[in-house]
Amino acid sequence: MILCADTEPDRPFLGSSSRYNVYCQKYSWNGIRIGVPAIDNVIRSHIDSYKENAKMTWFLRADETVKVSCGNSAYLFEHFDYLWKKLMHEGDEIGWHCHLFRWSDTRKCWKQEIEDRKWMEYCLDLAYNDIAKRRFKVTSTSMGWHYHNDETMRKLDSLQIIVDLSALPGLSSHGKLQDIYNKTSLSECYDWSLAPLHPYFPSSRNYMKEGTLNERLSILEIPSTIVRGKPWIIDRMIHSDEAVVHAFSEARQKKGRAFLLGFLHPDEVIVSHLNALKGFFLKHIKGLSIQNLERSLNLITEASERMNIPFKYMTATQAAKVYIRDANSGEGEH
Repeated sequence: MILCADTEPDRPFLGSSSRYNVYCQKYSWNGIRIGVPAIDNVIRSHIDSYKENAKMTWFLRADETVKVSCGNSAYLFEHFDYLWKKLMHEGDEIGWHCHLFRWSDTRKCWKQEIEDRKWMEYCLDLAYNDIAKRRFKVTSTSMGWHYHNDETMRKLDSLQIIVDLSALPGLSSHGKLQDIYNKTSLSECYDWSLAPLHPYFPSSRNYMKEGTLNERLSILEIPSTIVRGKPWIIDRMIHSDEAVVHAFSEARQKKGRAFLLGFLHPDEVIVSHLNALKGFFLKHIKGLSIQNLERSLNLITEASERMNIPFKYMTATQAAKVYIRDANSGEGEH
């Protein structure tokens, strides 16, 4: 069981004063200051079949937008250092969440860069180096809006990232999001239409496909659990029971290991933000709550006991190392 949190400044549609059409943002941090401790309290009360506490992989935002607004890409790593050290001491992992947002002088807003591959590599290098200067060694990543291409995957591999958790197998998006306050349209582009449902070592020629022994990258891609065409969100109860039962059934069928991977955002669990929402965005986050995170974790325990199948909570890198070990020993069949 891999529980993950994309951890970043409060988003505009969740009550934050930040805007996509403002170059230098004025961020708020309620998701980190209030949401992260609330999530931590919940997961510490749950144990797996081996009597070990639940673990979370916190993917901290570090990219060009954060650098412009806060002075360096790794501001979250540095400013909330005390919190991440506490969580790591409890067994959690600190990973890296990067949005490839780039300021557009033409559109006067931050937009998702999907064309300039050289700039994307620059953005990744810049943030990774800023993180390293704060003495954090990140080995796991979750890309903003799930975006990847061949160059970005190869870049993460060259930075010795062990595991990436951006894939949404079978899904793709070329739609748009709108800032409800300023009507600024933003592309949300990703393509995982050819990606498999199981973990895989991407081809150096096609990030969505499993590479042959001679062309595969060293980085492991672990896809999100997909239920009814959507990724499993662990603080929303919709289809959580199906996701959990499917993972345990898969483990029984294969007589081996299966992965259940879900995400949340800490700013989603701040109930006080809901009064600022309306229209599309209220519908978008409907059902997200700290209580539903608790219920999802209870579902995991109940399914394990009912189906008599043990389970183990792991961080992203822990799970990757187990998968790689099994693959090298010939046990890592899909």
